[in-house]
This record gives sequence, structure tokens and C-alpha cells, in this order.
Amino acid sequence: NDELLSLSCKTLLHRLFHEDDVRLFEPSPLRFHCSCSNERIEKMILSLGRDEANDILSEQGKIQVDCEFCNASYAYDTADVKKLFASNPPSTHH
Repeated sequence: NDELLSLSCKTLLHRLFHEDDVRLFEPSPLRFHCSCSNERIEKMILSLGRDEANDILSEQGKIQVDCEFCNASYAYDTADVKKLFASNPPSTHH
């Protein structure tokens, strides 16, 4: 439709939503940033608990986590997981 191409965004928004309080924001560039990291994956492994982590290691030989957003792959073998739990002893809740 020519109207969509010829009118400004502000005018189109006013026509479509004139009964609502519409605020326009300054445009900003889009950028992709995934928040996955070794630290986050390690926290996730710790949250599994030592027993479940060891069960996964027994079945699969490693704990592999693939980020669904950026496709980064994180792999932890038995030594990695042992070190991770050794440096993060379980906390006691009272």
C-alpha cells in the first residue's frame, strides 16, 4: 500500500493508535549479544548436584551444553567436574 510507504512512522502510529498514549523512542542499532559463559554453565552444573553430574558423566563421558542462541558449545570432562565441585563445596542451609 502506497500509504504505508509515503507516511512517516509517527503519522502511521498516530492513525493506528490515536486513542492511546503512544511514545516514540530514538532509534538504536540492533546488536546480538548472548549472555552464555563458562561461569553460567558451571553454575548450572553445580545446580545439578554432584550425584546427577556424575551420573551424566558415567552415561555420556562428559557434560556437553550447547547454547541454543549462539551455538557455543561447552564440554566438561570428569576432571573438570571434579575440580568444579572441589572448588565449590555445597553450602549448608539453616
